[in-house]
Amino acid sequence: MSFDAHRFESLGANCEFGFFLQDHGNHETSLFKWAEVIGIDGLTRLLRNDFEAMFAYENVVPFNASMVFDRSYWIAWHSKMQAEAADPTKPLSRMNARFSTPEPERRKLWNDQNAKLQHFVGKLRQGLRTGERIFVYKPRLQDAVTEEEIVTLGRTLRSFGSNTLLVVTLAERPDDVGTVRRIEAGLLRGFIDRFAPGDRANDYSGEVWLRLCRAALEDVDRGAATEPAPSVTASIPGKAKSSAVAKALARLRRWTGLR
Repeated sequence: MSFDAHRFESLGANCEFGFFLQDHGNHETSLFKWAEVIGIDGLTRLLRNDFEAMFAYENVVPFNASMVFDRSYWIAWHSKMQAEAADPTKPLSRMNARFSTPEPERRKLWNDQNAKLQHFVGKLRQGLRTGERIFVYKPRLQDAVTEEEIVTLGRTLRSFGSNTLLVVTLAERPDDVGTVRRIEAGLLRGFIDRFAPGDRANDYSGEVWLRLCRAALEDVDRGAATEPAPSVTASIPGKAKSSAVAKALARLRRWTGLR
């Protein structure tokens, strides 16, 4: 079947799917296309909060030499605000970084970038209301994602409209590579053979990504994702709720892990 890359939008967790879309003719920039999403929880919380206080000046800190990090939602974007190592005897990292751009200039750069991001928020809100796109999320290499987290994000998206979420994770069996499984209305899980290396997000598994997108389109086009959206607060049968301690430890691992 044909493949229309404009029917898809990336929700992160990094630039990999953005490069795939670009290579297939979708050059439209969106909120998360070139972002780094540190875990699925912050993304879900941002959507549930309707983007409230996203990229607030006081919450923006250095992520690396050319990216800044919203520490309230754990999302990083490329930026003209520059950073340097706080301790020059150690390598620059998000745990050892400070802004090198002077504050007055940084405030102006933040104003400009915030205006652009809010523009993309408006476009995303519109897309969520129309429900015409398939939103795609893939975890970072070092992040694990549970089915409970996947379902929660999917139902959050469905609370805006008849949206479809495709979550792509590594296949545990060779036979699963390139296949898509429907979890519930508007929620699909795809399986890939590999993700792109963290420092080469454009080195993706192109053939498998294409198979996954075509399978998702086929599912949506035959009307499999048109059932009423379930309540976001509905219970998930057979899934034990993660404890607050476990979630805190997971966030700590994500924060201290290598990119």
